[in-house]
Amino acid sequence: MSCDLCGYSGELFRAQIEGSLMEVCKNCVKFGVLIEKEKEFNKLVKSKFRKDETVVLLKENYNLLIKKLREKQNFTQEDLAKKLNEKLSLIHKIENKDIEPNEAVIKKLESFFRIKLTEEYKEEKVKLDFKNSSLTIGDLLKLKKK
Repeated sequence: MSCDLCGYSGELFRAQIEGSLMEVCKNCVKFGVLIEKEKEFNKLVKSKFRKDETVVLLKENYNLLIKKLREKQNFTQEDLAKKLNEKLSLIHKIENKDIEPNEAVIKKLESFFRIKLTEEYKEEKVKLDFKNSSLTIGDLLKLKKK
């Protein structure tokens, strides 16, 4: 496989670039947000990833949203833990971004605060009929500039 942006053949990483999930090399990762391999399964709420499916990702600032809303309602972490029927240590770790909440805890937080902690991304399949199969997005950008 080759990098979706520059065509480099080597180790690839999954990254979110401008709303699309792509397989990119270490040099092109800087253009987006790296989805770490060991955390990838925690971030993807859906169990399987297909090109035409919607992928649900946890918002990057989920911890700040939770903390801000908790403080706005004058709750301590202990109060919130009791309201959600979760452990205090879990709330503490979520707010410090030490762990990512699982799907059940996300639903509890979303219904309690009446907010959305996840974002849906849908990759649409675009079919380009080019004879050169190693065409990359970088190549398309070069063509567009000409």
